Amino acid sequence: MSIYNKEKKEYFRQSIESLLKQEYPFDEIVLVIDGPLPKDLYEEIETQKSLLKDKLVLVKNKENLGLAKSLNIGIRYCKNEYIARMDTDDISLPYRFRIQLDFLKKNPGYSLVGAWYDIYDENMKNYISTRKVPETFEEIKKFAKKRTPINHPTIMFKKSDILKIGGYPENVGRFEDWGLALKLIKNNMLIYNIPISVLHFRSSIEQMLRRGGIPYLIEEMSVLYKFKEAGFFSNLDFYRNILVRTPIRVLPKSIRYEIYKRFIWKNDIF
Repeated sequence: MSIYNKEKKEYFRQSIESLLKQEYPFDEIVLVIDGPLPKDLYEEIETQKSLLKDKLVLVKNKENLGLAKSLNIGIRYCKNEYIARMDTDDISLPYRFRIQLDFLKKNPGYSLVGAWYDIYDENMKNYISTRKVPETFEEIKKFAKKRTPINHPTIMFKKSDILKIGGYPENVGRFEDWGLALKLIKNNMLIYNIPISVLHFRSSIEQMLRRGGIPYLIEEMSVLYKFKEAGFFSNLDFYRNILVRTPIRVLPKSIRYEIYKRFIWKNDIF
């Protein structure tokens, strides 16, 4: 887990509580504190530390390094081979660790397993939709040409395999999950998505602020170009992505949020 200064303490507390309810108990939580935090977040972290003691491992970045670098740092601190990724504002369902760990142990040829998640409003009261991702490796490879084929907060992976490919790419901005999946695919390291929801995902208008506007579009184009240059995309894949994504990014945030709710999250367009 990685936490930064825009997180809310009550959401963080709820995410930790969901981990404590897992049917398969965890050995440790590695929490990377990505730069300075507000006082209330520090206090909540200290509260959780007093409850979890050695099971909560705190790693502090002196400055904000971003999610990809923070996750790579966190992976190195994890003592176990199987690592579950978790955001600090989502809620893992009780059976999540059990079914994902069971899959990886029964299918040793796989490097990473993900799943679906249910999208809720910011207060986690109103269900919006379920984000489904392709199940098999062949389907995942095809889908990865247009969009990330994994639901990042749901994944569990083998530490050794992720380290073999150099961890998360740190030069692709906010698209580290897509980049990780593409690196695994390029190295023919198998991915599977369990076709069941294992997590409640918190959505908000603020997310749409982060997924739109000219600066975001420029960053996105730059990342897509890097994917093409790295051999992940063909020229056709690259231009198709630019054509489909550009109109969405320049829309007002409220309209963009409605499009995500009504179409993208439900039907996985583009």
